[in-house]
Amino acid sequence: MLTNAGNETVEKLAKLGIQTNFMVYLMTVYNMDQVYAANILNTWSAISNGLPVIGAFIADAYLGKFVTIAIASFANLAVCFNFIFIMF
Repeated sequence: MLTNAGNETVEKLAKLGIQTNFMVYLMTVYNMDQVYAANILNTWSAISNGLPVIGAFIADAYLGKFVTIAIASFANLAVCFNFIFIMF
């Protein structure tokens, strides 16, 4: 249980760091005002927190454990191969 608490803590710290940098990035690179950048950041936060709940419901209700693991594995491989091809 201690490992899970540590994992959650590090995840929340990473998210806060990303949000701060994302706000600065939107304001400097895209020249957005602070209110519009905050709206985009809040929308991104809501979507990133809500999609796992929707995905979990679909996985539990319709797909099943093994199909969900297979889809997630193929998606992970596709992203990894995409980054490999971009780098080279």
